[in-house]
Amino acid sequence: MYKQQNNKRTLPEINTSSLPDIIFMLLFFFMVVTVIKKEDSQSEIKIPVVNYAELVTDKNNDAIIITNDQAAVSYKTGGQQYAQLSDLKKALTKRLANLRLARIKLIANSGIPMAEINAVKSLLQELELYEVDYLVMEK
Repeated sequence: MYKQQNNKRTLPEINTSSLPDIIFMLLFFFMVVTVIKKEDSQSEIKIPVVNYAELVTDKNNDAIIITNDQAAVSYKTGGQQYAQLSDLKKALTKRLANLRLARIKLIANSGIPMAEINAVKSLLQELELYEVDYLVMEK
């Protein structure tokens, strides 16, 4: 009988002791060869500029002034002051029935929390007043 011999050949081991040296040489090569360019960006940042100045008073029908009096937020429009946002909504809906406002000026003191401004903004969106000019008054 013929016996088949097991021809199990073992592969010789690869010597990896010089592998870290090669990796560090490549790393240093790329560090030396790479050039970091500092290019100016193509887009420019344009800061908004006011072209005109307009006097806005408490009696303007197209202005909502948010003030912070003694830790209570109040709203002024059309010469009247409102303590609640719901009162402001009623006044604006009455005013919208009489005349159609094209643009609203939302004026706030610099110390007003952003939550109050967002509440007035959502109120104006409910009333379908989408053109809003945001102004900040310094105290």
